[in-house]
Amino acid sequence: MSEFDARTATQAEFEAEARRTHAEVVARIDAMTDLERQAFDEFGMPGYLNRVRTLHLNNISSLKGLEENIATCLAHWKNDQWQSSDEYTVAFDKAHNSGDFHAVMSAAKAEFYKRFETSPEPEPETEAATVAPAFNMEQAKAAAEDKVDSLARTRSRRKTRAILGDLLEELKVA
Repeated sequence: MSEFDARTATQAEFEAEARRTHAEVVARIDAMTDLERQAFDEFGMPGYLNRVRTLHLNNISSLKGLEENIATCLAHWKNDQWQSSDEYTVAFDKAHNSGDFHAVMSAAKAEFYKRFETSPEPEPETEAATVAPAFNMEQAKAAAEDKVDSLARTRSRRKTRAILGDLLEELKVA
């Protein structure tokens, strides 16, 4: 398949690309971790997730923009957690009394941030039980494209809702 060019695309091609990129954005929103969701709830623009979840056929969604928003909110949230923690107060006092304020605070902040990046590894016995059956991305992509095509052909709201519901369920399973 050739690279999509909005300048030369027909209306049908543009709408298909809008549906494809929108599905990627919705899948990324559904795949947000609890930490990302908590950070976005606190620091995200109110209504942003609802707005990008809404399909607009005249707009190509930006997965990169969503990723940047999530990363920014997560950075703000981590910094807020750091500055409101007891560890910050202790590190500040220690750094204030030391000769190198910046180095002490940077080291303490890095140590504090490690708790967000390390997650406990599941035990091998439980990991085998939680592994889902093999997932074929090509089959899932083909099924999603079929649903998007059928969505493009329907004019019924009821059918549209049913198709979108099925597609969302498949994305949640994936």
